[in-house]
Amino acid sequence: MWRGNYGVNVQGGGVAGRDCPSPTQQPQQLVAVAVDNDKNSQQALKWAADHLVAKGQLFLLLHVRKKITTIATP
Repeated sequence: MWRGNYGVNVQGGGVAGRDCPSPTQQPQQLVAVAVDNDKNSQQALKWAADHLVAKGQLFLLLHVRKKITTIATP
């Protein structure tokens, strides 16, 4: 998990100028949780949602997948 301030350097940044604060606004707290298919990841996600995230706060979920090293061929 990672907690940090989230801010932008461009006015009204984000997708088509939405969703991101302008440079004059206070940066919001961001909570990021990386998960995979493990049950411990599900527990970490639930714990973070219950204990770290406030209403309206940015919550970034990163899904981590194993690197594909071989591909089966017929």
